[in-house]
Amino acid sequence: MPRTKPRPGESPDVQKPRLRNFWRSLLIPFLVTVGILSLVALLVPVQDGPNSHRTAREAVAVGNLNRLAALQASYSASHPDKGYVCQLSLLKSTKSASGGYDPDEFLLSETHAGYRITLTDCEPEPNGIVRSYRAIAVPREPGKSGVRAFCTDQTGVLWYDANGSPENCLATRRSID
Repeated sequence: MPRTKPRPGESPDVQKPRLRNFWRSLLIPFLVTVGILSLVALLVPVQDGPNSHRTAREAVAVGNLNRLAALQASYSASHPDKGYVCQLSLLKSTKSASGGYDPDEFLLSETHAGYRITLTDCEPEPNGIVRSYRAIAVPREPGKSGVRAFCTDQTGVLWYDANGSPENCLATRRSID
């Protein structure tokens, strides 16, 4: 901090250059920091455009399949005499969603966030119990609403196919990490 009184033998005029040097020592690093941050802000890519929307829709599809797998596991555990369901709408809770947001709305619509989710290979055994299912999420408009296909089964593990093929998704079982 600058002194207000000159040293013995100093004139008061010597104090002004010291004050000026003190403020320069603060101002120069501040301006350099602002300049560097401005350059970084200009060089960092902005996540906007068609790919960010597609990525968001794919994330919603993965979330919906995770939710579907959890709902199927819960239903099967509470209905051991029935097993899994073969209709998405049967997994929908009868309770109304709080706050207007319904995480299970995808169960009632043909498409949700650009993806179509379907249940396959869901056949009851002779005793009427469904012991397996496959759920597939494919882009409604391949390349636009999404690129990858996603799938799961009664194990709850999620897989994907980079080219949007539901058959390859189930056959290759490339895990989403």
